[in-house]
Amino acid sequence: MIDRDGFEAWLMSTEDTNKQFLSELPDEISHRLNFTLESLDVLERWLLDKYDSPADILQPSENWFIDQASKYVGETVRRNAGGTWNINLDDPSLVFYGLPVVTRANGYSDCPASLVTASLDRRRGNFIRTVVENIVRESR
Repeated sequence: MIDRDGFEAWLMSTEDTNKQFLSELPDEISHRLNFTLESLDVLERWLLDKYDSPADILQPSENWFIDQASKYVGETVRRNAGGTWNINLDDPSLVFYGLPVVTRANGYSDCPASLVTASLDRRRGNFIRTVVENIVRESR
C-alpha cells in the first residue's frame, strides 16, 4: 500500500478480509475473536504460538497474516476507543509513515502493526490488550 488509492482499497476490504482471516484460523481461535479487549489475548496467544520472533512475521511470505492481525487489532481499537483509520503518505520522517493507523479524537494515532510485532518481541501473552486498555482509558 504505497498510495492513497491503495489505502482506500485496503480500508474498503476490511470486513471481507476480516471474515477470510477468521475462516483461516482454527475454530477454537476464530470463535473467540469478537473485537473485545479480552479477544486480543486470544489473538496474541495464536501469534506467539505461530511466530518465534518479530522477524518471522515480517517475512514476505507472512505479509497477509501481519496485515490481517494488524487489521483485527486496529478494528478492536477503533470499536472500543473510537477513531478512524488513516495513513500518512506525506511525511517520510514520521515513524508510522506508510502504515495504517487508527487516529483517535484526541489526535493520537496508534499503529496496530507495531503492536503486533512488539507483542512477538515482548512475548507476554497480554501485551496488546494491556496497551489497548490504556488507549481506551485515555480516550474516555
